Amino acid sequence: MVRAKTVNLGLAVVCTFGTALVVQAANPCADCHQEQVNAVRQTVHQRAVAGDARFCVACHGNPQKHLETGDKADIRGAEALAKWQASEQTTACLSCHGPSRPGFAASPHGQGNVSCWSCHSGVWHQPAPAAADPCASCHGVEVASFRRAYHHPVPEGKLTCVSCHDPHNEQQSEELGRERCLTCHRQAGGPFVFPHLAVEEGCVVCHAPHGSTNRSLLATAGNGLCVRCHTQSNFPGVGKVPHNFNLAGGGRCFDCHSEPHGSNVSPLLAPRLQR
Repeated sequence: MVRAKTVNLGLAVVCTFGTALVVQAANPCADCHQEQVNAVRQTVHQRAVAGDARFCVACHGNPQKHLETGDKADIRGAEALAKWQASEQTTACLSCHGPSRPGFAASPHGQGNVSCWSCHSGVWHQPAPAAADPCASCHGVEVASFRRAYHHPVPEGKLTCVSCHDPHNEQQSEELGRERCLTCHRQAGGPFVFPHLAVEEGCVVCHAPHGSTNRSLLATAGNGLCVRCHTQSNFPGVGKVPHNFNLAGGGRCFDCHSEPHGSNVSPLLAPRLQR
């Protein structure tokens, strides 16, 4: 038996696919779907919406006919939603979240047709698990990097992927620039009287951003890192004595040039040599 109900609309506004739909403030869906509505009240959606104004419509469709006659023709149930394409899923979310995510369409996720639901899988009727790591399901190479001896402390829970990456608005990682790194590593930013020009090009010129087998997340071990750029055959040494990069006795560039980000005294030299 289906109970018909006349609804007096007009007390609250809910967005649905870019169109404002006026609905009553008390959620009539709860009359039959109390379990789902109660569950939604525990999610970020309910905390973000004032009172009990219904936001079921963005995904499930206009409830007017369903509430008045019980007709489900305009209602999208779980089976119908499961068949939605990624673009349809994202359109439903952006109908409300679009103004706060203006760069999503041009982001790598948007360009790759990644659905909002791929990452936000628990935002409707169930809270997402706190330990969920949606990035790992696609970015396996980066996740594997965190298992290396030297890595950013993501596995330890001190950072997350979104500490550096904005999944909704940013361009590719190589375009992040050094400003993102300097949020934490301020000491490397200077300004210095004698800056290392490689720093201006970006931290990832020398550092592996996720994990490395080398200390300080260096991309290459030993002198190999420096000679990728410094390829001249001879270098001015202490007292202007030239030396090449095949240093005798296993000498390292860092033995003398221990200020790789910049120096205020002498071009990148160790303090003991700055005289």
